[in-house]
Amino acid sequence: EGRKGVFLTYNHVLVYDISSQIQSFTNQLSPNDRQAKQPTTTYTIHGYFYRVAKKLGVLLLLTEKRISGLTETLDSRWIEIEAYFNSVRNTENGISLMKLLMYIQRESILFIQHLESLKRLPNQEETAKQFRIYRNDKVDKLGNLESSNVFLKDYHKVLERILQAASNLDAFLSDFDVVSKYDLLENVMGLKEDILEKDGSNKINFEKLKTRYNRGLSGLRAGRIAYIDEAQDCSESQNAILAKLFPPVEDLIIRQRFGDGNQAIFNSTAKNTTVVTEPFPQVERTETISNSHRLHSSIANLSDPLGLIPYSMEGTGGVKTGVTSKHSIFIFDDDNIEKVLPAYATLVLDQFSEEQLEGIECFAVGQVHKVERVEPIGAHVQHYWPAYCPTINKTEPYANQLVDYFRNAIEQIKIKQELHLGLNLVSKGLIKLLREQGVDDLPTSRRPYKLLCDRSIKHTHSFTQLYKCIQHSLLNSIDKETWSNELIDLIRTWCSECFDVNIESNHSFLVWTDEARHPQTQEENVTTNIFTLQSEGREVNIKLGSIHSVKGQTHRATLVLDTFWQGRSGKTNLAYISDWISQKRRGSEKEGSYNLTRLKCHYVAMTRPTDLLCLAMHKSQTNTNMSSALRECGWNLVEL
Repeated sequence: EGRKGVFLTYNHVLVYDISSQIQSFTNQLSPNDRQAKQPTTTYTIHGYFYRVAKKLGVLLLLTEKRISGLTETLDSRWIEIEAYFNSVRNTENGISLMKLLMYIQRESILFIQHLESLKRLPNQEETAKQFRIYRNDKVDKLGNLESSNVFLKDYHKVLERILQAASNLDAFLSDFDVVSKYDLLENVMGLKEDILEKDGSNKINFEKLKTRYNRGLSGLRAGRIAYIDEAQDCSESQNAILAKLFPPVEDLIIRQRFGDGNQAIFNSTAKNTTVVTEPFPQVERTETISNSHRLHSSIANLSDPLGLIPYSMEGTGGVKTGVTSKHSIFIFDDDNIEKVLPAYATLVLDQFSEEQLEGIECFAVGQVHKVERVEPIGAHVQHYWPAYCPTINKTEPYANQLVDYFRNAIEQIKIKQELHLGLNLVSKGLIKLLREQGVDDLPTSRRPYKLLCDRSIKHTHSFTQLYKCIQHSLLNSIDKETWSNELIDLIRTWCSECFDVNIESNHSFLVWTDEARHPQTQEENVTTNIFTLQSEGREVNIKLGSIHSVKGQTHRATLVLDTFWQGRSGKTNLAYISDWISQKRRGSEKEGSYNLTRLKCHYVAMTRPTDLLCLAMHKSQTNTNMSSALRECGWNLVEL
């Protein structure tokens, strides 16, 4: 229809896939149709809101005070730099930039690097001109860095201001006194001087400003089709903004939402404000697609009762294995819980050939994967495999202690043979430590090691000593003696000299903790939480994680580990929803918020596999009647 399209999703991988599919479709069109076709752009939902917030000036307005402070510091340093350069010219006219670098530090080094194409220090007038160029570029970069920081730290506040701009523009402009912010918003909003008042006050004409904002908002929506994926996970603020940007009452706008209300696990009913603006799904405007091309029909039958919204799901997927899938429940007790993963892995090898396992993974997941407190056996994922580390997230850990960053860095260096990856990981841990101490001017960076190196330019000795010890630890190993007697002192000295921060030696983030992982053996690979089983010349890898971490994924086989969350002591999550698993009940009926969360989480987990679905339950949570009901539903019960 000649409309522009925008596709929004929570899955960053899907952004690339959708873009590729759109390009593939476009390539098949005739030259004339290709020219007539309007573009469709793809974004993550967060990326799209970042773009909108930047376009409306929201991010710069929220960071104005911070940027002004950094700019004033930059200007004050120029006074020192200019005076020093003039004194150098008087004694060594025509000095080379390389020699000048040996004399000075701080902002001057970055400025000299900016001057590199000139080779030698230019005259005073040209130097001042070059600094203005350098200054404007750096202020622009500071704005981008601070915009990213405020978007990450105050995401909900940013959404509130976007919604205000879209629904009550006068209040938004008044709250931020936007008419006085021409210099701040000039570049990001592409403002021209003809928008200013004619009285020389440098203030923006209010009516022209409103017109400029309304034109910007209209440009986001005009003649577009908006495709919103995973709509069930949109928060109230996100829904309200999208409803304002793409109002369904306008004939030239189409807003198409896709999702599954049964999988709304990121905005839990137990924790978040209820969505009131066009909650998904809206029954009166919904077309239900009940067939799943991912699942085998037997998995659809087993998982469908857990859906809060009745879809009568039909599975049309899966591979032809030649054998009947043994969807199994492994029943364990306190003494043999460690047999669950080997039994599951053995079943996977029995059910699938090498070709059927190639290119698609097998998982074991639980609703609770972190050790919150002392709990009964089977309370969290680590109980099933002590080597499991909940702080590992691909190559970047979110750890409670700095030593976890070191350990993960060592593993990454072993795999990738790249020292800089390890240095960057440890640097991220040090930045976290500094931020906890109130150092708030360390922006998020893709090169954290370089960031800290630049910030330590006046204290190169302490920085060099620290990172020399870090490098030795990463390339060899880290032990408690080196950590306690050497590394902590070097870290504290560097923090004190470079950032004027005094950190106690017993700070919680610096405490040494014994590694929670077993030594790596043939059966175990702890680098990314992978359990490996070798049997009769074959091998299978089982990835472990939380249910939330696998949302949207497709597995060949999935094992759902029983865990303990909320409720009566000793009663596990699967015990609470056993009536749904045994198909005695279906849908939500009148359930409390905790059970609704349990049902949604386990519905997500049980709809990940294409061909094999397994559960693990503690023997104390089962009885004869339940076992009989489970077998009637098609479950294969395996007592370990």
